[in-house]
Amino acid sequence: MRFNAKVVHRPGKELTIADTLSRFPLNTIEEPTTVQAVESYTEPFENYISITPDRLNKIKAATVHDTTLQKVITYTLNGWPDKTSENLSKFRQVLENYQSEMVC
Repeated sequence: MRFNAKVVHRPGKELTIADTLSRFPLNTIEEPTTVQAVESYTEPFENYISITPDRLNKIKAATVHDTTLQKVITYTLNGWPDKTSENLSKFRQVLENYQSEMVC
Protein backbone atom coordinates (compact mmCIF):
# COMPACT_ATOMS: atom_id res chain seq x y z
CA MET A 1 0.00 0.00 0.00
CA ARG A 2 1.38 3.40 -1.00
CA PHE A 3 -0.21 5.51 1.69
CA ASN A 4 -0.48 5.08 5.40
CA ALA A 5 -3.36 7.39 6.32
CA LYS A 6 -4.08 8.22 9.92
CA VAL A 7 -7.41 9.78 10.82
CA VAL A 8 -7.47 11.92 13.94
CA HIS A 9 -10.57 13.60 15.37
CA ARG A 10 -10.06 17.21 16.34
CA PRO A 11 -12.74 18.88 18.44
CA GLY A 12 -14.23 22.04 16.98
CA LYS A 13 -12.54 24.23 19.59
CA GLU A 14 -9.16 23.14 18.16
CA LEU A 15 -10.10 24.18 14.60
CA THR A 16 -9.18 27.82 15.09
CA ILE A 17 -9.11 28.86 11.43
CA ALA A 18 -12.48 27.34 10.58
CA ASP A 19 -13.90 28.70 13.83
CA THR A 20 -12.61 32.21 13.12
CA LEU A 21 -13.97 32.17 9.57
CA SER A 22 -17.40 31.05 10.73
CA ARG A 23 -17.55 33.62 13.54
CA PHE A 24 -16.30 36.58 11.51
CA PRO A 25 -17.71 36.33 7.98
CA LEU A 26 -17.50 39.27 5.62
CA ASN A 27 -20.43 41.63 6.06
CA THR A 28 -20.71 42.44 2.38
CA ILE A 29 -20.42 40.41 -0.75
CA GLU A 30 -18.91 42.43 -3.55
CA GLU A 31 -19.41 41.59 -7.18
CA PRO A 32 -16.02 41.46 -8.88
CA THR A 33 -15.28 44.11 -11.45
CA THR A 34 -14.46 43.00 -14.97
CA VAL A 35 -10.79 43.65 -14.32
CA GLN A 36 -10.84 41.55 -11.14
CA ALA A 37 -12.64 38.74 -12.93
CA VAL A 38 -10.12 38.74 -15.77
CA GLU A 39 -7.19 38.89 -13.35
CA SER A 40 -8.55 35.98 -11.33
CA TYR A 41 -8.68 33.97 -14.54
CA THR A 42 -5.25 34.96 -15.85
CA GLU A 43 -3.19 35.09 -12.64
CA PRO A 44 -2.60 31.31 -12.48
CA PHE A 45 -0.98 31.48 -15.92
CA GLU A 46 1.49 34.12 -14.79
CA ASN A 47 3.26 31.46 -12.73
CA TYR A 48 3.89 29.34 -15.82
CA ILE A 49 4.87 32.00 -18.33
CA SER A 50 8.53 32.88 -18.32
CA ILE A 51 8.95 36.44 -19.55
CA THR A 52 11.58 39.01 -18.78
CA PRO A 53 10.57 42.44 -17.50
CA ASP A 54 12.10 43.98 -20.63
CA ARG A 55 9.98 41.78 -22.90
CA LEU A 56 6.86 42.56 -20.86
CA ASN A 57 7.52 46.30 -21.22
CA LYS A 58 7.84 45.88 -24.99
CA ILE A 59 4.51 44.04 -25.10
CA LYS A 60 2.85 46.77 -23.01
CA ALA A 61 4.27 49.49 -25.26
CA ALA A 62 3.10 47.68 -28.40
CA THR A 63 -0.36 47.22 -26.87
CA VAL A 64 -0.64 50.95 -26.18
CA HIS A 65 0.04 51.69 -29.86
CA ASP A 66 -2.23 48.94 -31.22
CA THR A 67 -5.57 50.60 -32.00
CA THR A 68 -7.42 47.29 -32.21
CA LEU A 69 -6.25 46.14 -28.78
CA GLN A 70 -7.05 49.56 -27.32
CA LYS A 71 -10.63 49.19 -28.57
CA VAL A 72 -10.81 45.64 -27.17
CA ILE A 73 -9.68 46.91 -23.76
CA THR A 74 -12.11 49.84 -23.83
CA TYR A 75 -15.06 47.70 -24.94
CA THR A 76 -14.25 44.98 -22.43
CA LEU A 77 -14.22 47.48 -19.57
CA ASN A 78 -17.14 49.65 -20.72
CA GLY A 79 -19.35 47.33 -22.76
CA TRP A 80 -19.37 46.28 -26.37
CA PRO A 81 -21.36 48.10 -29.06
CA ASP A 82 -24.01 46.17 -30.99
CA LYS A 83 -21.94 46.20 -34.18
CA THR A 84 -18.17 45.94 -34.51
CA SER A 85 -15.67 45.31 -37.28
CA GLU A 86 -14.78 41.74 -38.21
CA ASN A 87 -11.44 42.05 -36.38
CA LEU A 88 -13.14 43.12 -33.17
CA SER A 89 -15.90 40.54 -33.55
CA LYS A 90 -13.29 37.78 -33.30
CA PHE A 91 -12.02 39.19 -30.00
CA ARG A 92 -15.57 39.56 -28.74
CA GLN A 93 -16.38 35.94 -29.55
CA VAL A 94 -13.33 34.71 -27.65
CA LEU A 95 -14.16 36.88 -24.63
CA GLU A 96 -17.78 35.75 -24.63
CA ASN A 97 -16.68 32.11 -24.73
CA TYR A 98 -14.68 32.60 -21.54
CA GLN A 99 -16.92 35.13 -19.82
CA SER A 100 -18.75 32.51 -17.76
CA GLU A 101 -15.39 31.28 -16.45
CA MET A 102 -14.24 34.80 -15.53
CA VAL A 103 -16.82 35.18 -12.76
CA CYS A 104 -15.50 34.74 -9.23
